[in-house]
Amino acid sequence: MSESPLHAVLQGGHHAALRKMFEQYGRQGQADAGSTLFARGSRGESMYMLLDGRVELLFKGGKEPKRLEAGEVFGELAFVIGDHERSATALAITPVRYWELNQHGFESLSAQMPDALFALLRNTCRYLLTSEQTLIEGLEARRDELELAMDFLRRTREELGLTVTTQDTDPLTGLYNMRCLQNRIIDLFDTPHGQGTGILLMRLEGVAAVNTALGHDYGDMVLNHFASSLRDCVGMKVFPSRLGGSLFALLLGHMSAEEAQQQALQLMAALGRRELDLPGYDLALSLTVVGDLRQGDESGGALLERLQTRLNGIEVSPLGHPLLCWAGAACDGASD
Repeated sequence: MSESPLHAVLQGGHHAALRKMFEQYGRQGQADAGSTLFARGSRGESMYMLLDGRVELLFKGGKEPKRLEAGEVFGELAFVIGDHERSATALAITPVRYWELNQHGFESLSAQMPDALFALLRNTCRYLLTSEQTLIEGLEARRDELELAMDFLRRTREELGLTVTTQDTDPLTGLYNMRCLQNRIIDLFDTPHGQGTGILLMRLEGVAAVNTALGHDYGDMVLNHFASSLRDCVGMKVFPSRLGGSLFALLLGHMSAEEAQQQALQLMAALGRRELDLPGYDLALSLTVVGDLRQGDESGGALLERLQTRLNGIEVSPLGHPLLCWAGAACDGASD
């Protein structure tokens, strides 16, 4: 920290004269330990010379306090600048005695010691410039710290987002997983506004044969192709999900049973047109679909369980012949 402007003047050989000016034009005072001589933000109407005891200057913003001993002058900066607020609080650490010089005494100092006044003003300017530079450096350091903190927060948010994505998606296909679908079902179905919502469960037939003939890498290729086709056909808003193996699901929005069945048939036809060619292998796939809307106050979990039971009870559909089994009705095929 730079020394105060008046301290620099005192070092220049004017100490005795200034002390005499304090004695001649100042007022002597004393204060108990813990007393405040002046507070930060108050008007700078006088400056002080400490006769004995210790005073501490307390600054704002965590700046290190400054300890003053007998013979030191303080409070001169706001006083010399004039019509200025104190930048620190002066607190007596021990019982103290001091000289206090007010504006009238300062005018006498100006008349009788112009060289000391000039030196004081020059050092005041130097002190202010140094303080400004220190402030700028401090702000730049705080800016760098803030940028580091923001970078840390951004990386943390990205890592958290990646964690959530990993928890909610199927690692093979990138579709939502069973955990995410179940949570979404609770949000969507188990509310007073859940009427007219439903679920489609889809079982892709023929993947096991690909695994046996060509290996699981090719089976995974088939699953990824179907997942990509499903995502392209319906988007992600209906929560297309892979529940494991070759079992997929998506949610139906608020609609009638007839609209839901028609949408399911159109989807099955669209999926059937997105063929995958495996060189050297006669790929034959089919799709068995079960679906229904929520019945009464049925929970989403209960609906999902009911549809899984229905799907498990349906024989594997002939390859190349997709089936749609809606509610309790007979299964129908989908045409192109």
